[in-house]
Amino acid sequence: MRRIDFCRIFQWCLMRIVPKFAAGGVSIDMTPMIDIVFQLLAFFIFTLRILTQEGDLAIQMPLKPGQGHPSMTALPPLQIKLTAAADGSLAGIRLNGQVVQDMPALRIRMEELIGGNQQLAAEMEADLFCDEGLAYQHTIAAVTAISGRRDASGHIEPLIHKVRFK
Repeated sequence: MRRIDFCRIFQWCLMRIVPKFAAGGVSIDMTPMIDIVFQLLAFFIFTLRILTQEGDLAIQMPLKPGQGHPSMTALPPLQIKLTAAADGSLAGIRLNGQVVQDMPALRIRMEELIGGNQQLAAEMEADLFCDEGLAYQHTIAAVTAISGRRDASGHIEPLIHKVRFK
């Protein structure tokens, strides 16, 4: 009986198959792929919607101070710190390091600082420091308390125009 040598059979098959691919090479036609890429590009260009920017950004460029009118921008910004309790509720409010009881008291302090001076209200800045765990509604309440209020006729009386989150 003759013993079958599988290694020799595999080599023989491989020698008959490999030269066919090596001699002719494999060619890939790139034309269909380029056509698909251009069709996708045209699709995305035609379906692109260019929207206008949402909202109105009120940007006021700094004015050159005139003679005799000192600028109030030399005032340091107000530092408002909101601390959070473990459950996310408001634990404390500090205005420039002084403790404030609640949001209505913070509004009263802002009204005392501004004193109805519209130029001071426009140039005064406030930095709002919020603890990481503070619930969002307390941050909004603080911004509402320092930014302005409505009088009896419904007219908004602005307090602080520039609020930065730190």
